[in-house]
Amino acid sequence: MADRDKDEAAIFTPRQSICRTPSSGVTVLVDPPVMSAPGKRARESLGELLPPSRPRRETERSEAPADPDMERSLRDSSKEELLSRVHGAIKAIFGVVTGPGPKLNKNDTNSVASHGQDILAVVATLSLRLAEAELAAASAKLETARAVAACGEQSFAQPAGKSYTTALKLSGPARASAEVKRPASGPVLAFYPAAEQADNIKTAEETKKVLKSAMNPTALQVQVSKVRKVGRAGVVVQTTSGDAAEKIKKAVPPTLRVTEPRSRRPLVALRNLSGDPSGEAIMTSLFEQNLRIKHPEWPLERLTKNCRVAFKKSRRERATTTVVLECEPELRDVLVSLNRAYIGWEAVTVCDYIDVTCCRKCQQYGHSEAHCRSGETVCARCGFTGHRAADCKAETAKCATCHRFGRHEADTHTTAARECPARKFAEERLITVTRYG
Repeated sequence: MADRDKDEAAIFTPRQSICRTPSSGVTVLVDPPVMSAPGKRARESLGELLPPSRPRRETERSEAPADPDMERSLRDSSKEELLSRVHGAIKAIFGVVTGPGPKLNKNDTNSVASHGQDILAVVATLSLRLAEAELAAASAKLETARAVAACGEQSFAQPAGKSYTTALKLSGPARASAEVKRPASGPVLAFYPAAEQADNIKTAEETKKVLKSAMNPTALQVQVSKVRKVGRAGVVVQTTSGDAAEKIKKAVPPTLRVTEPRSRRPLVALRNLSGDPSGEAIMTSLFEQNLRIKHPEWPLERLTKNCRVAFKKSRRERATTTVVLECEPELRDVLVSLNRAYIGWEAVTVCDYIDVTCCRKCQQYGHSEAHCRSGETVCARCGFTGHRAADCKAETAKCATCHRFGRHEADTHTTAARECPARKFAEERLITVTRYG
């Protein structure tokens, strides 16, 4: 009996230790001892029945060599791309932490989270530095712009010979931005055929030929800024000085007569006044509410002496009135500089009034239908003669004025439109004969 127990003890040897999963690394299973005795089955370990667990990543940082392509990519990336890249890395880290398999211990979780916080801190620092660099660049650009503006103001602080604004202050965005050339400062001379030459000189072109053949500006040592034809076979010459005008007057041939037209005073509009105020009320309000404090050099007596109400315009569909004032050039500069004038209980727009008349019969500028000498009626819709716009059957409208002169812009606008080249030319001609200073 004792021998039998000794044999069994020699065959069966109990396990000395149990294999357990380490905190990190790969799970290692220890093979059980193999029984050599016949008829005895080896005891199976629980680790052999379970599938092998997934290897875990090492939580310790590895000293990997720097990738130059990676550094170049990070250097060229924008702030948004860097932030997106870091957030993607953090998601991947937490995906490993919360993935299937045995759980990590607390130290491993804290280590992974610490890595993510380090990445966020680095990117946040880079983003802050980039913002500071952008702010510094913007400040440098602002200082440069201020320096350029200061140099420009010094260059144009005192324009030579400029007594009024180069661009008239007109109402509406399109007209207010249009620059108008300054008219010459010399007198304007008008040339017409003499009474005994009425049968020989019948057109403005013939008057122009006679004038140019009779005198030579180079020989007279005079300057002429503009020559244009007008009605009644006339020619208007814009001089640059009073001496030049006197020399031209003395050289006029006997076949022509010369006159010096009276220059027009500027017109200033007070737009959209309520009701129909009187001229006296307007003058009083201009002085008491606008000029008394800001421009004391313009007392009421001087204001009424240099300004008058030229006319008023009202619309049937609106209970408002536009009052047009005719004033001296000095007063015109003061009024348009106000931008808005206070009249009674309202503030109205102040601007230059530049308006040309378009004849409703011949569709030409410079006169009204009552003073038209044309024998034909021109349609304002299609540009053809023989009928008016009310009787026109044309499908499309065009500018009758441009159509008469064969301009290709005739199909792009209607008659008397703001963008009409003929209207703009008429406005420039009106500005030329207006005395602005």
